[in-house]
Amino acid sequence: MPKKYLTSNIIKFLAVAVISLGLIFLNPRGLLDPVRVLFLEIAYPFQKTFYLLSRTVAGTGEFLGSIGDLKKENENLLKENNDLSSEIAQLNDEKNENILLREQLSLAPKQKFNLEAAFVVGQDPQRLGSWVMIDKGSTDGIQTDMPAIVYEGILIGKVTEVTPHSAKITLLS
Repeated sequence: MPKKYLTSNIIKFLAVAVISLGLIFLNPRGLLDPVRVLFLEIAYPFQKTFYLLSRTVAGTGEFLGSIGDLKKENENLLKENNDLSSEIAQLNDEKNENILLREQLSLAPKQKFNLEAAFVVGQDPQRLGSWVMIDKGSTDGIQTDMPAIVYEGILIGKVTEVTPHSAKITLLS
């Protein structure tokens, strides 16, 4: 059985290809402009519809793609907000502590006395409360027989022993 090389489908394809190539080569001379204009007028509503539809679909795709970016940005902003809230809370604590310390410093009668602030670093081991040790000594200007006062200028005792970096205060009570 011999094969037919030129079937009807191949003949139709070749005819369409030859006509298309002919139209391509003839169009630069402007011979097909009226046909082209007619085709564009017919295709315009479809072209406009598909163009607007493709823009809407592209915009929707961009929006859906940006949701992931917005979620990530939102997480970063929440983390930053939490960090800043924590920092604000810490600063408020430091502010309140600063206010309290300023009140304590301003209530001591600095104008009448040469005061030296100190911390208690030891006390009577028998828990009788008869003396305390402070972290200031002769290098800080502390001398024996000096008074020891606390918050609001209340006298609590007298310096009885002094070392270069500490002093023993005998309490009045």
